[in-house]
Amino acid sequence: IRRPPRSTRKESSAASDVYKRQVYFTCNVCGESLKKKQVDKHCQTSCPSAWYFTCIDCNKTFEGFSYAEHTSCVTETERYAGKYLNAKAEQKKLSTSATNPNSANGKKEEVKKPKTKERTYLVNDTEWMGWKRTIRHILQDNEEKMPVESLWKIVREAYMKSNAYKGQDKTMMRAKFDDKVNRPRFELVESGKFIKLKARK
Repeated sequence: IRRPPRSTRKESSAASDVYKRQVYFTCNVCGESLKKKQVDKHCQTSCPSAWYFTCIDCNKTFEGFSYAEHTSCVTETERYAGKYLNAKAEQKKLSTSATNPNSANGKKEEVKKPKTKERTYLVNDTEWMGWKRTIRHILQDNEEKMPVESLWKIVREAYMKSNAYKGQDKTMMRAKFDDKVNRPRFELVESGKFIKLKARK
């Protein structure tokens, strides 16, 4: 195959080539490795029948003068470890977003904690164990004194989820609660605002 005169190809500007990574080709006729700028001289002197050139980095074969458009290519590291590099970059991105208090849109990101099963203070999640026993279990879990109103909220929610709840009025339930917290097993402190288990003698 007779090659056309080399003067017919379009030259890229020298200024742009300075900032582009050097591309290497292999001559498909003689197998010699060549820099891009050496291809012309190689065809004119060493291998006049050369017409196909393969990029060493990406293994893409170019016909005729089409190699001139191949101005940049992947690095050797990207070629042989591309998917691993991408995975590492993605992992780094996720790690950064998790530790960065501000997201890309400037809003504070909330780091969600894994949900744990909330205790219902019910037997088998349905059976009511009684007012006094429920109050005692809640106070044992808290170990320290707790606000009476917080205790009431937990007890009320547990009762309303149990099979003992038949639509009773909240006023009646509160009266039952107040009666139980005044039993000798419990101790109201700080003007009755807090409650704790009374120490056994």
